[in-house]
Amino acid sequence: MDEYKSVPSFHCVKLFRQGAKLTKYINRIIIISKVENQMQSIITSLTFLKGCDKIEHNILGAFAGGIDMIRIAIVDDDKLTCQEIERLLHTVCKKLMCRITTDVFYDGTDFIQSVTQFEQYDLVFMDIELIEMNGISAGTYLRNELHDQYTQIVFISGKQGYLQMLFEVRPMNFLDKPVTEAKLEKCISTYLSLFPENDAFRCKVGKAIRQQSYRSVLCFHSENKEIVVTTSNDEFRFIGKLDEVADIAPPFFWRTHKSYLINQNYIQMHQIDQITMSNGDRIPVSRHYQTEIRSKLMKLYASGGEEIFNESSNAF
Repeated sequence: MDEYKSVPSFHCVKLFRQGAKLTKYINRIIIISKVENQMQSIITSLTFLKGCDKIEHNILGAFAGGIDMIRIAIVDDDKLTCQEIERLLHTVCKKLMCRITTDVFYDGTDFIQSVTQFEQYDLVFMDIELIEMNGISAGTYLRNELHDQYTQIVFISGKQGYLQMLFEVRPMNFLDKPVTEAKLEKCISTYLSLFPENDAFRCKVGKAIRQQSYRSVLCFHSENKEIVVTTSNDEFRFIGKLDEVADIAPPFFWRTHKSYLINQNYIQMHQIDQITMSNGDRIPVSRHYQTEIRSKLMKLYASGGEEIFNESSNAF
């Protein structure tokens, strides 16, 4: 425990653990920094946890929004291509003044195994023609089996004709090979416009302060004097008012009811009076918000509006 004394910038660091394997048994880390902009030093300081092959992502993930870090995965079976994309990404992000971390995978199976066990990425650049599990299969598994609507996918290929197959995966973009700095800069700029930095909120959960990325939240739901927050990984509550949450939430959150605020990125099905989220939760749409939600959905699915909004079936 003497190693912990060297940690800078803390008022307090409390580690609750059971047993010898820290990664498996850490229940909670409460970190209070002297100033907010020292969050990066907090993450760096956690490297004193010797002997851990991986610090569980959910420990560090709560602080990701606070340090403006975009987590990027590169999936391609060509090592030189991976190296070049990684190099170009760092060049582009330095120009755009955003910070990134990058992980490289050489087939879709390793990538899926990683996200299944402990990782979550903001953005994935994935080749379609992979030797093991191809990019479309990996993307489909991410969306349908892991129910991850949060991660943005950019597919890469030297071939055309994949548009119909890519529809179910809902990628952010598609890049033709060769990948250039200009193409990557456009992708990162698009991502930053969709998901601005500092994408996080703080709330008091019990006696602890929790910081949560908005992008990982499916829904805010008011219940008595509490706000129930449903995320892609768990659910928690804090005391507050939904109107106040709605005032500061990013524009991809839609009010559907006086008691519900939902993330449009997790919408799976929609009817006039009800929206089904990617986790299966059914969210009511009150009469007051039906016209507004209909208009937003029309804009979101403008290319297929007539098929999506079907009055006769009581569905949008």
